[in-house]
Amino acid sequence: MPDYITNKVSAKGSPDSLDRLMRIVTNTVENGTGFFQQIDPCPKELDGEHSDKLSEAVQTGDIRAAKDFVARSTDPEETARRLTRLRRNKRRYGATDWFFWKYNHWGVKWDVYGFAKVARRKTCVRLVFETPWRFPQKGMQTAADMLGCSFHVLLKDESGNKRTWDIVPHRTENREAEYWKQIMRGLLIQTANAVGPADLCQILDKAGVRTDDLARIRLDPAGIGLKEVRP
Repeated sequence: MPDYITNKVSAKGSPDSLDRLMRIVTNTVENGTGFFQQIDPCPKELDGEHSDKLSEAVQTGDIRAAKDFVARSTDPEETARRLTRLRRNKRRYGATDWFFWKYNHWGVKWDVYGFAKVARRKTCVRLVFETPWRFPQKGMQTAADMLGCSFHVLLKDESGNKRTWDIVPHRTENREAEYWKQIMRGLLIQTANAVGPADLCQILDKAGVRTDDLARIRLDPAGIGLKEVRP
């Protein structure tokens, strides 16, 4: 079992930004939806991909190790097909499986599914939650940028060592627009996973959505399989 880090978070921001944070926290508490999955969702294709030596070899670009893994496999044909899939994942998402994606995007390998404390005050929100091994800096930075909140965090490991961390939004302008862009990216990715890229392409086509529209929310259509979206 990994060592866990206790994160005691004090979030400050506008009433609107704190309301948004509380909606995400409430959804985690009541429905079991991962906290970071709501902020920066991991693609479904990666969430179901096994993390092993072959995946690591593709992720790090170790071609020799990948070929050796295939050669030693008891089912070389199936392993070769999986190798192709892992390479496709790396091109689309920058990661071969859920483990590398979550470390790259959240800073930890597991999401937050519960809180030891949730307290809403007029000018702040206080949260206490655990994460494996380390502070989820990348995920909290994305949350700060998306919501417009700042976070003061007191970290404590299982040995009693303490450290503080402050996260402030990188963006100071157009925070409202950035929030909705992030929401739209997440909705489109989840819809593509649920109904399939082909059906989503038809939905977008009927709505008059084009490639340029998706580019405005920094979503690469090919990255989630939307190859038929009109330019």
